[in-house]
Amino acid sequence: LRQAQANIQAHFRFVGMTEQFDLSHLILKRIYGWRWRFYVPKNVAPPEDNYRPSPHLLGAIRELNRFDLELYRTARESFQELVKSHGFALKAERRLFLLGNHLHGRLHVVRRNVKVALGIKQTPAQLFLPQV
Repeated sequence: LRQAQANIQAHFRFVGMTEQFDLSHLILKRIYGWRWRFYVPKNVAPPEDNYRPSPHLLGAIRELNRFDLELYRTARESFQELVKSHGFALKAERRLFLLGNHLHGRLHVVRRNVKVALGIKQTPAQLFLPQV
């Protein structure tokens, strides 16, 4: 565990969090000079259901995964420091990105609906390209 924690601190320029996907994406964009890449979420877990494991089961799970949880805590702290180092500009960029990504998602739905309505079997990108 100590070696893995030290490796994160010493050798990883970036540690992202899936639960902070958009911020992770934007930080990678900044680090590597990428452009914004909008996406349509797929395979996203549904909202939480009402299932709650018993305290005994939860304790057993935590005990069996204690090293993973500690390594995750280290990675999360590293990510939080990275977010903090990018300051307010990252938070402002995230708001703009979320808006742009929302609009991208709406456009994706419109393209898909037009494609279905017209019976077109082309990809959405091909739908609006001139035919040669």
